[in-house]
Amino acid sequence: AIIAAESTIIMNFLLLERLVFRDLRNEGKGPWRRFAESFTFNNVETVLRLPVLALLVSSGHVAAVPATALTLLVAFLVRFVFHARVVY
Repeated sequence: AIIAAESTIIMNFLLLERLVFRDLRNEGKGPWRRFAESFTFNNVETVLRLPVLALLVSSGHVAAVPATALTLLVAFLVRFVFHARVVY
């Protein structure tokens, strides 16, 4: 699971570089700095998101699939805003 999560974080960064923020790659920070900021943020976000997910399921009595969908949707929005404002 850890290898899958880290692989996903790396692949998402590469896709952001290639597709989403392609026009901003040559401005500001270098690629290694952007990668470090993205990698760090996404790992911190994952560490924070998982207990929230567990809390929703155990104490909030939300089924696992909807709770996962909700936390991933919020994570998607937070990640996009962070990348748009801080990384790029």
